[in-house]
Amino acid sequence: MITSNGNTHQRLDVRSDLHDGLSEVVEQALEILLGGGILDVNELCHGDDSLAHQLHALLPTVEALAQFGHAAKTSAPSIPTNESESPTTHTLGDFRILQEIGRGGMGVVYEADQISLARRVALKVLPFAPALDNRRLQRFMNEAQAAASLDHPHIVQVHAIGNDRGVYHYAMQLVEGQSLDKLIAALRPIELNEPAEIPSCQPADANPLANLLRRRSAGAGE
Repeated sequence: MITSNGNTHQRLDVRSDLHDGLSEVVEQALEILLGGGILDVNELCHGDDSLAHQLHALLPTVEALAQFGHAAKTSAPSIPTNESESPTTHTLGDFRILQEIGRGGMGVVYEADQISLARRVALKVLPFAPALDNRRLQRFMNEAQAAASLDHPHIVQVHAIGNDRGVYHYAMQLVEGQSLDKLIAALRPIELNEPAEIPSCQPADANPLANLLRRRSAGAGE
């Protein structure tokens, strides 16, 4: 865990995306920024020019993620109602980060305000894109584009996709309610005498690209 000014921040898991040496200095850089310190890249990398060059390339993303860490632990102001009100600094493109609501293998999801349209959205973020291989980045882009092409009442809508300070992201419809893992845990104790018939949402009827999403979901479980 990372502690800053009495607040506890969840450490971002970067080791799965970056090699060990770089992930270590990135985490140290995040800790310094979250603690309000001044970052000295050369000192942090102990004279390793190659490592310092890689960290310099990631600094905009590291700084953005440090802002998200602060935003996730504070109450963000409402969307400005007039020109005299300036937005909070915890922003990513057109979006103001409010709090983290989930994370997985493909990124972190935040609750956010879309400033231009004054609406609440779910913002999925892929950090450290400059250090990722093209295949992983393309997977993220394909996921966003495939989801955006679907139109079905049982599939959340994708509103926008973008890249700000090296942080790729896309905005989705925010659905209020319980998370899937908590719902499964709540239903698990229920004993049924007969199997219940659960109606299918039939996403394949919405668009042929739904088949791609189903294959991706199946592959994620392997």
